[in-house]
Amino acid sequence: MARLKRLVLVVDENAVNQVLKMLTAIAELSQRKIEVASEDEIEAMSEKEDAVNDNKSSEGFKGNNAQVADDPEYKLLFSEKGRRVLNQLRDIQVLDDNYQPDHLSWTKKGYLAYQIAFKLGITRVWKIMGGFWHLDSHSLKTGRDKAESTLKIQAFEEKIKPIFG
Repeated sequence: MARLKRLVLVVDENAVNQVLKMLTAIAELSQRKIEVASEDEIEAMSEKEDAVNDNKSSEGFKGNNAQVADDPEYKLLFSEKGRRVLNQLRDIQVLDDNYQPDHLSWTKKGYLAYQIAFKLGITRVWKIMGGFWHLDSHSLKTGRDKAESTLKIQAFEEKIKPIFG
């Protein structure tokens, strides 16, 4: 089975419908499974998935951060460097006063979790950050995976870039 790859094509706003029609026709002619969608359609699908993941998060994370609190990597969040990073993210209103994501999409939560973990040397990213934020670790990882192929993450990346260098 062939691996699937996401292709991002940036075109003039006036040409979007024509390009979508051409790509759809190519998909039909080649008789291959190719999904064609505009960025707005992808964003709408992503919002629906975020809503599903929000529901999964509230029921999917059993327990609290006590499950990971004894993990040495969890303690890195409370080190001097960890506090500095978390405080800076709070100061730019990415995290709230309790260091929880402040109205972020799952894509941004996943991306941010990965950046924090990388900066602090946390290798079990999803377990540690999921425990710290009381979120489903699988949904965080899925959000981060989506972030790699989303154009809209660039503005968020620019906002947090000074903290992560």
